[in-house]
Parts: sequence; structure tokens; C-alpha cells
Amino acid sequence: MTRPLGRNFLLFSGLLLLAGSMLQMNGGRRHPAITEEMGTFGSDEFMLSFAKLMVNEKDWQLYHEQMLAGPLLWAIGCWAVILLARQVGDSRWTPMGFIALAMGAVLWVLTYMYDGWVSPETAKALLAAQGDETLAAAITQTYASGQWFTIRVGIYSWLLVAFGTALLSIGVINLARSYSRGIGKPLAWFLGGFGLFLGLWSLVGWLSGNYYPGPMVSLWWLPANIATQFWFTGLSILVLLHAFGLHQRGDATPVSPAPTEQPVAERA
Repeated sequence: MTRPLGRNFLLFSGLLLLAGSMLQMNGGRRHPAITEEMGTFGSDEFMLSFAKLMVNEKDWQLYHEQMLAGPLLWAIGCWAVILLARQVGDSRWTPMGFIALAMGAVLWVLTYMYDGWVSPETAKALLAAQGDETLAAAITQTYASGQWFTIRVGIYSWLLVAFGTALLSIGVINLARSYSRGIGKPLAWFLGGFGLFLGLWSLVGWLSGNYYPGPMVSLWWLPANIATQFWFTGLSILVLLHAFGLHQRGDATPVSPAPTEQPVAERA
């Protein structure tokens, strides 16, 4: 028999995954849309429109707090998936997925901290300098540099999250193979296949140039982001099923206890 992970641990991990998805969904839902009506990305017209949007949006920082929390909670909560997958023989793919997801989460925080707290201050200075052409041009350049930094870090953070999702999906597929029956089996198979698709989707989006200069201004971004949120929601349900013993897992590969050294007296 495999060593149980503990209901409280699995319950806590599942709720972390669920909370990450809910915060990400709510923050993204309330974030103002970035549209072509604001101008071509990188142009002075776009930068001025974006600066006005930041300054006039009173809950700008709140949205960004919620969105940056999502991948952080996913990275912490998915450790339960790694341990579950290890019990059925996967000790390689899921740890690699965790590393990718954790690195992506760190870059994600950097992206949204800058966009949520640093950029609005530069935006205020830009709007205040509109009467001075020389000063406004200088601040526009500073503001634009920050936006380019944000969006370029954003692409790498998202690719790491997508890569981590795909690798974690391999562990979920291994879990699906270990289930004898019950709702956990079709759910795990679906999550495994869909997670691999999401990783491929973002890779193709990047290689094809559809994510240039960053995912947040791409038409591919919204469906990929929403689908990833639902994927981690499904993953939280799978972990919670384990917490309450509702996954109906069949016998997994036994975990042998570590050998103990024979006392000297007995050997004599």
C-alpha cells in the first residue's frame, strides 16, 4: 500500500489551486480591455491612451493583485499532484513541471507588480507633463520602456506556466491509468489530454508570432488564459476527490519501506 498523504494536506492543496483560479478569473474579468482603438502598440498614441486608462481605473492595483496571486497559488497547490503522481511511479515529469510553473509564477509576479504599481506612477507623470512637449516626450519614452519590459517578461512567464501545465499533465495521465473506476478516471484523462493541448497551444502561438510582442495583446491570449484557469480548477477538483477518498483509485505500485540495519547483537 502507498503511504497516505493526509486529508488535511490534500484538502488545503486543492483549495489553494481553486483559490488561484478564482482570483485569476476575477482579476482578469474586471481588468479593462486593451483594444486596437487605443492605437498601435508601442506608438505614442497607445502609450498616452494606456496611461489614461491606468490613472482613471481606481481598482487597477486590486486587479493586478488578484491576477498575480493565481500562478503563485497554483505552484504551491500543485505539490500535492507531484506527490500523488510519485505514488504511481512518476518521479520525473511532474517535478520538472513544478519547477517550470514556479519559475513562471515568479516572472508573472514581476510582470504584474511592475504593471500594477510602477507603471501607474509613470503614467501620472506622463499625463501631468502634457503641457511640456520636451518633458512629455522624455516621460513617454520612459513609460514605453517599462511597457516593453512588462510585455517581454510576460511572454516568458506565460510560456513557463504553459510548459509546466503540460508536464504536470503527464503526471495526471499516470494517475488516470492507476484508477480502477469512478469519476476520477475520466476527469484525470481529460485534464491530462487538455493540459498537453494547452502547452502546445502556447508553443505554437509563440513560434508562429501570434504572441508577439507578448501574449497579453494577442487574440490567442484570452482563450488560452481562460482555458488554463479552468484546467487548474479541474486539477483542484481531482485533488479534492483524493482528499475525501472519492477518486476510486486502484492498487498502485507498492512503496517499499526503507531497509533497517540489523542490530550488532543479533548479527552476532
